[in-house]
Amino acid sequence: MPTADSALPPIYGRDLALDSARELATRVLGYSAQALTIEGPPGIGKSTLVKRIAAELRHQQTWRVLVISCMPGDAAYPGAVADRIVASIEAPVTSTDPLGRMIEAFNSEAIATCLIIEDVQWIDDATAEAMWHIAETYQRARAFFIVTARTGSSPFFDRIRSIATTEVHGSHLTLHPLDETAIKHFAGDKLGVPVPDEFAVRLHGATGGSPLHVAIVLDRLMAAGPGERDLELAIRSLETDVSQRAGRFDRAVPQILVDADPSTRAVLELLGFADTTLPSSLLDEALESQGLAPFCEPTLLATGLVTLVDEDHVRLVHAMVARAIRFATQRNRRAVVHAVLAEHGTRAERLRHRLALLSRPPSPQATAELVGELAEEGYAALERHSFDVAFEMLAAASSFAPGPDLVAAATRAAVSARRPALLRQLGASALAAADPQVRGAVQTLLAIEDHSLADSVRHLEAALRAPRSTDGTLLLGHAASWAARLAGSLGEFHVGRHAFDVVVDQLAELPDAPPAEVASLRGILRCWALFADGDGSSRAGITADMTAIAEELAATPGTEPAQLAIRRIIGSLLHRQGHPGTARELLVTSFSSSAEGAFAIHTQMCLALMHFDAGLLDEAHDAALHALGGTLLTSEDAGALFAYAVAALTAGMRGETDRAQRFLRRIDGSPSALRTTTGLTAVEELARAWHAVRAGDDAAATEHLQTIDENVSGWRLVGLAPAMILARSLAATGRTGELPTLIDRIEDPAIPYAERARAGIASYARALLAASRGDREDAARRHLDAVEHFDAVPPLRPSLAGLPGGGLRLYRAFAALDAARHVFSDAGASAAARERARLLATQAANAFARSGLERLTAQANSLAVPAAPVEDQPERPASRSSLPPVLAYLTKREQQIAIMVGEGLSNREIAESLYISVRTVEYHVRNTLAKLRLSSRVELRRIVRGPHHGEPREVPVGSRP
Repeated sequence: MPTADSALPPIYGRDLALDSARELATRVLGYSAQALTIEGPPGIGKSTLVKRIAAELRHQQTWRVLVISCMPGDAAYPGAVADRIVASIEAPVTSTDPLGRMIEAFNSEAIATCLIIEDVQWIDDATAEAMWHIAETYQRARAFFIVTARTGSSPFFDRIRSIATTEVHGSHLTLHPLDETAIKHFAGDKLGVPVPDEFAVRLHGATGGSPLHVAIVLDRLMAAGPGERDLELAIRSLETDVSQRAGRFDRAVPQILVDADPSTRAVLELLGFADTTLPSSLLDEALESQGLAPFCEPTLLATGLVTLVDEDHVRLVHAMVARAIRFATQRNRRAVVHAVLAEHGTRAERLRHRLALLSRPPSPQATAELVGELAEEGYAALERHSFDVAFEMLAAASSFAPGPDLVAAATRAAVSARRPALLRQLGASALAAADPQVRGAVQTLLAIEDHSLADSVRHLEAALRAPRSTDGTLLLGHAASWAARLAGSLGEFHVGRHAFDVVVDQLAELPDAPPAEVASLRGILRCWALFADGDGSSRAGITADMTAIAEELAATPGTEPAQLAIRRIIGSLLHRQGHPGTARELLVTSFSSSAEGAFAIHTQMCLALMHFDAGLLDEAHDAALHALGGTLLTSEDAGALFAYAVAALTAGMRGETDRAQRFLRRIDGSPSALRTTTGLTAVEELARAWHAVRAGDDAAATEHLQTIDENVSGWRLVGLAPAMILARSLAATGRTGELPTLIDRIEDPAIPYAERARAGIASYARALLAASRGDREDAARRHLDAVEHFDAVPPLRPSLAGLPGGGLRLYRAFAALDAARHVFSDAGASAAARERARLLATQAANAFARSGLERLTAQANSLAVPAAPVEDQPERPASRSSLPPVLAYLTKREQQIAIMVGEGLSNREIAESLYISVRTVEYHVRNTLAKLRLSSRVELRRIVRGPHHGEPREVPVGSRP
């Protein structure tokens, strides 16, 4: 069988199953018939697995592959499945009995045959007997039998399994739900971005690990239009999915209930509505109370829907089975089930079932009792930080007895869970009874959820004029901080400024509020106010002021999350101001302890842009994809569109043009309120400009960069360094008359930027201006000045201290290339000058290669020759194009893994990076070693890294040392 690096779709959590099938297929080709039996509950992925096996076999073109599905009605028609098998072979047969017909068909062609029969629990007896005879008879034939069935549901399956479990003639597989790790890998590969742990946890909780339903949710996310992708909506779509895939599952579970005896059906209903583990004693008591016989454990397990936790507890195999059972249970039975479960389980579980039993409002006395229990459980859940449960209980209590305290507590639960959309579940009567400021906070948060900054500020301002309360003012503080963040993401720094200041003042006047919460909210809002004071990041002292706020917060215990958030903002500003090393240190140290989604996304975007500036495209792309992964936990807002723009930049520079265009189309198709922001426009135009530079289209690069230059905040939003590329593009298109105006903007002190970095950018632009006037000597001198200024820029991280250009290595490469050109164009240049020019060209080539700029790499290499060792060694192999030619014989995946082996990564680290299993990595490494005739990964690493790895040296990209 071919392996996973073919053009076949990936399959997750089933690596061992695929390996087993591949081994059996190899045995079959040696004239040893094999049987593979696969069992598991509905929705567990049996069909997906056998389709993958069939696809791999068909890929070889040496197999005849037959896939037959049994249907629920087949048992009533003797030979029904055999007829479908014969028809699929399309061979003339004369026999009339099922056995004879199948033997004739199988013997019609001398080729290895794989017969896959799905859902054999429905096979008719005549076909089953014929198949059993063939399985016993064809021991020395090239025949591969694969059968699937629900767990414990078919005598015929058990007979075939008896052959498979001999290990000589086959293998048996029991499929289980995917765990969170497998879901993370599955989702990451399908969506094309690394997904956060929380995403995998939420998806596992909603689907129970059912591969079918995990795939449905992921397909919904992929198919969602721009601005419409939302994990919660995709999960809720499981309730209404009518696809063919889901339909088969939704038909199978109800059919099991119909076919089950009364006791088994009653147990399945209890497990379905409990959706948790239940003790056998409870099930027996419930059956006895309904006048039913005790359940039979083997019969219950034979449904394929239940698993034993231990000898005294049972549960359903996954959450989607529970959902299907609930849908299939008749209304009159639901009341019986809820009545039983209302007396058992945790308090929250009991309360849920008591609520489900209410067909009409209870009596006043019963209402008071129920509300008291709901409120007590809700407050207890708040204390233990179970915010979703807290909101559920408190919202239910407020629906029966609306009151300001309950609504305030429910709102706090939704805010703490970072899920303001939950507030839509609060009824009109509950909101009417709420404290006016709490009601205003709810309205503000829902407006933010709808991405409406104007409405959120309007509701906030109205609430600030209402009578104050401690709960109301605190919740307004949270709402204001979210509104300020929305204003920042939209570039509308002044909107809401007065309201935010009023909130800061009101928070300061709360006498009995939690000090850490008050201090944190005031600190965050004061930081956002600094943006409005200076039109974004234009005021030079803004970072110092923010640092002072963070240091003030340090005096109040419990404000650590707010301090980290502020330091992330400072890191972002420092990046834009040309201090990449300091910025990265702040972002990395604050990010490691962060669980705040929006800030984490922004941090990864900043890291991506910083790594790109430093000429580290792979690291930049990794960070951009992690930023995109973070957006999966939220609806697509302005922050998500920023992440798409940054990912478009890095993907395009890697040559992944189609992928980059998909990212840009999602921006273009999003609501105008989100995509017309100044900051997003700047980053999007930056991405398009770099794509044009990569393609050698200077006119297009000029057009996109001038869009940034014409905006009053353009260079403040993306940093000043890209202005250097605009200067280059203007010169290349003969528009040097515009250079003096651009130089004035570069040197404008109103745009905060690191002194040496600004000097390097300005020197480069002045060199181009000098060249346009024919002053070659001045141009050469200024290019070299630019190089020296860039060499004074600190490195992005200490491990890169030996690389020239520091955190702006990519931009330094342009100055180095042009400086080298001037030297080589001077016939009177000294040997020392030419030697230095070769070194500059070599360094530029390596920086360009690491940044995906192939045209510029070639131009720089044309000036470079192998130079003596210098203090400039890339951390990784420069690019795929610079790898030894022998690696061209590897597949794309093998090359990718070979590069990572060369970097010193372990198999587990490679697996985690590529979202594949360790076994798959091991397989590819074995294949690579065999193809290259190497004996160890040490030899592979030596080939990838080059024979002089470990010696600091700089060689032209693509050349052989």
